Amino acid sequence: MNTKYVVFADDLLRMFTFSSRDETRYYLGGVNLRPATKGVFLEASDGSRAGLLKMDTGIAPDSGAPLIVSGDKNVIATLKRREKIKSLHWAVIDPEAQRLSIVVANESTEALVPEKSREIASVANALIVDGVFPNLGNVLPTKVAVAISGPICINPLLLADFAKMSNEKTVHTVLFNDANNDDLLAHQRAMIIRVSGRPDFVGVLMPAKSVYTLDEALPRWLPKKPPKDVADKAA
Repeated sequence: MNTKYVVFADDLLRMFTFSSRDETRYYLGGVNLRPATKGVFLEASDGSRAGLLKMDTGIAPDSGAPLIVSGDKNVIATLKRREKIKSLHWAVIDPEAQRLSIVVANESTEALVPEKSREIASVANALIVDGVFPNLGNVLPTKVAVAISGPICINPLLLADFAKMSNEKTVHTVLFNDANNDDLLAHQRAMIIRVSGRPDFVGVLMPAKSVYTLDEALPRWLPKKPPKDVADKAA
């Protein structure tokens, strides 16, 4: 009987980009792991954005119980441990011992077998044991927007963080409507974020309320387009 989660150490580390630093929302201060039909879901959110990764090669415990891996600095430091070899680095999380280990092995299944793997680092107290991670299904949009009701304001730093999920550094964004309310303003609509090279990842970003109206979208000081006859003479 398997009692542990096994996921790519690199991807688990990347997912902490989307976790919260707010100590009052401690249950958002880590990455939630839960079983998928095949593999493991990794999810994180800070309230303004969220990331969901489906890792088909991951392993979930037979109990199917979800757990939240802590974003504690010792956990992050352990996840960064690497050996300069071609073998894969796996994060093996033991819920009973609240322990995270970095294991070198060719496959996730081998990471559970001591004879076929090698542990290079570990950390105790690696889990957030209190609190329940929110259901991201409540914020994931399900319907394409057909109209924009106002300007959209996005924090470019938050958007750029999504590119960390891929080495290609290309982010694709798609605007979606809330499935339950077609009358939402643009700044209330969640944006689905897709990252080039990562079909296994989807992000969600909540736009901020714009400080500009549609009438103010273009600055008043922009040069005016010259009349057609003047433009023709200039040409």
